Amino acid sequence: LSCQTCRSKKVKCSGTAPCQYCSKRGLSCSISPLGPRRIYSVTKIAELESRLARYESEGTEPLPADGTRPRSESSGLLNPGSPTPGLSLGSPVLDADVPMAHGQSTTPRSTTSQMPSTSNEQHSIPETQTPRPNLEPRSQYHAPTIAAESSLSSSNEFGRKVHEVLTNSGPSSARTIPISPNPVQPTMNHPSPFRASTQAIPQLPSEEEAFQLLETVGFYIGQTQCHYDLRGLTDRIGWLYENMDDPQTHELWYMQVLLVLAVGQIFKADSREEENLPGTTFFEFVERNLPTASAQYRLGRLAVEVNALMAMYLQMANRKEEAYLYINTALRLAILHGYHQKDSERNLLRSEKAQINRLWWTIYMQERRLAAANGKPSGIIDSAISMPLPFEAPGFPTGAAIRTNIKIAQVTGQVITILYGTKFKIEQDFVSHAQPIIKSLADIAKEIPSEQSLSLCGNSELALRTSASLHLMLYQATLLTIRPLMLHTAQLILSGQPCNELEGGSLDTLSKTCSEAARRLLEVIIALKRKGILPIFGFFDCDAVFSAAFIMLLTMIFDSACEPSQRLNPTPGLKDAMDILHYMAEHGNTFARQRFQEVQSVRDHLSAALNSLEANTPTSTNQTTTVSNSEHQGSGTSAVHSAHPPHEDPPWYPPVWDVSDQWLHSVDLNGELKDLPLGDSFDQYQSLLNDPDWSLTGQDVGDFAELRRYIQRLNS
Repeated sequence: LSCQTCRSKKVKCSGTAPCQYCSKRGLSCSISPLGPRRIYSVTKIAELESRLARYESEGTEPLPADGTRPRSESSGLLNPGSPTPGLSLGSPVLDADVPMAHGQSTTPRSTTSQMPSTSNEQHSIPETQTPRPNLEPRSQYHAPTIAAESSLSSSNEFGRKVHEVLTNSGPSSARTIPISPNPVQPTMNHPSPFRASTQAIPQLPSEEEAFQLLETVGFYIGQTQCHYDLRGLTDRIGWLYENMDDPQTHELWYMQVLLVLAVGQIFKADSREEENLPGTTFFEFVERNLPTASAQYRLGRLAVEVNALMAMYLQMANRKEEAYLYINTALRLAILHGYHQKDSERNLLRSEKAQINRLWWTIYMQERRLAAANGKPSGIIDSAISMPLPFEAPGFPTGAAIRTNIKIAQVTGQVITILYGTKFKIEQDFVSHAQPIIKSLADIAKEIPSEQSLSLCGNSELALRTSASLHLMLYQATLLTIRPLMLHTAQLILSGQPCNELEGGSLDTLSKTCSEAARRLLEVIIALKRKGILPIFGFFDCDAVFSAAFIMLLTMIFDSACEPSQRLNPTPGLKDAMDILHYMAEHGNTFARQRFQEVQSVRDHLSAALNSLEANTPTSTNQTTTVSNSEHQGSGTSAVHSAHPPHEDPPWYPPVWDVSDQWLHSVDLNGELKDLPLGDSFDQYQSLLNDPDWSLTGQDVGDFAELRRYIQRLNS
């Protein structure tokens, strides 16, 4: 409830008389005598208008033979099947949101009026009113009308009158029981699911900046994922800034806008100027005011999108456990609405089908990767999904990138479930499950779209960022697959056990492939940094760098057991990975700072362990010292110096950066992956995964901690 002065100046009002704003400035403060207004959803208004017109036109028609009106007409409540699935109650009407029904105009209706956020009337089931008996004969019955009164200028009073007319219209209303939209608890009066407080509404950026943040989100993840309908969200943002005096902060679509702005801010930030992460204010407002679980279920698709965006922000904020909770909420809501099934697209417009299809697969990918990041099981098995992969649809980005992303996520889920989560007793069982994983990785490596095949209208930066994101995800899946074998190799070397397969055997081949994937991952990261499109707080990229640094430490151990001519010495390598982590840490990325310190600590302990191993091996050459010293030189907490001159580019870089497919084609792993001898590594997998001294789950941070613990134990 705002006074007239605050409403005209578009400022927050305390709601008192006089209010704080007017008292401090000596202004006249008057509150409208009409009282608080009441908000109705657009679908509710349309239903009331339709039924009012029907009652007025049928006021003189005879009743059916049984003397009663149909239940749907006599009820004062909405038919349970009438609301459009996925439509946000009370949100602005958008053509993309509402499928067109028979006889329904395509012209959007005006938006609803604002109600104070403390009201408990929106989304609650209306109370059943007891109508007074009407004993007048049918011939004397006339359609009820509403007398013109000054009090009807209050939407609260007008709404009560309309509801009273519709529920008490006709003599049959006294004998008819209204139908509740909730058949399970027809008389339950739900409290308002929205808890937004007008005292804590965050300050929005300018409209121009808001659209820039929307473009930023689309640039980084809009081609490979789909968390919202871009057209609908654009319209909502425009409507919001045109109606700042009536923002409807308690509505879920408003919270969706805030989350998109929060994700955009965290992508766009180039430093951490405050204690909190960029976008924290928006995120915390949404977190405090989310509707109840029951209300979210009734809100359909919008609630699914909001939970997925919540998980996205938390994942970028390195709060993966909480992100896992929110993405599973989105997954459960989507399953309840049938989004995982092909039949869920029935009776929907084509654009709505495309949005639900891409939203489902986005949630699927996000849930699979968060499950892997937490070392937890996935929430749905692939055999339960009948929804086809995204198809090409006008108004949506090309489906090639998102389809490839889905396939990588599927492989990631298989790696966690099969290679990390299953204890095979028979080698043939292991081989039959492992070979399809390698084949899938090889097939995906061939189909990752290059810049030309993405067809992005010459926007080379967008094409580069999209292809880079896909390559990073592919390489991370490859590292996740082979890393247990590299850890097994490192364990053999550090324990001093001879291994005949380190030269020309399966462990040699797999270790080199894993190291090569990590090297190419770093090439992609460095290319993005040189182009200026590596976000400081892009925790997906930071995770990828940490995964590569993990493998480079294992490569350091592998090289220590090789002859100098046989060492990998990858470039870019460990120093480059630490450089990137340190670069992000210097700009305020605390997650990168933690990972940098952990990598630095393990590298220092590893150098000591390798030196000790060399001293205890009389027949060894000076190769271990050479490797460990070259990796150790010049690294402090402030910088990590490269073995080559600081400003000398490796041979891979072109002299002048262009956006050709030079690096895109060079990073094809198909040749290496299709011939991987993973099926020959049954004993190596089982020896480490079943070792009680190791607890590997596929979680990067957790598995790295296992390596650190093992190396520290060697030095103790």
